Amino acid sequence: MSVRGGRTRITIQESLGPLIGAIFGGFGGGMGGGGVWPVIGVLVGGFHLPVSAIAAIIPLWLTTTYATARTVYHRSSGRRLRELEAVADRLETLARELIPLERPAVRAGTRPPP
Repeated sequence: MSVRGGRTRITIQESLGPLIGAIFGGFGGGMGGGGVWPVIGVLVGGFHLPVSAIAAIIPLWLTTTYATARTVYHRSSGRRLRELEAVADRLETLARELIPLERPAVRAGTRPPP
């Protein structure tokens, strides 16, 4: 928060780096790297697809994984943005209640009223 020229500015920031790491790391490792092998097993072993189908399965699965992670990140970051906007609105309301609109003029050599 800063005050300059009789104006108050409230700034709220949050680093989304941990959110990015958690979502993309979790989905990329769990669903992408770890989840592709059971999918290959089911499709090649269970549905008797040729082994050459793996060349198509892996890119499709990894694309699906990325799209899922991207969708989850988009929704999570949007929710965080809405939460931060609500906090900023509450802080604005509080600042308006606590800071008087006009200050009484103070003459040299006198003390302002308490």
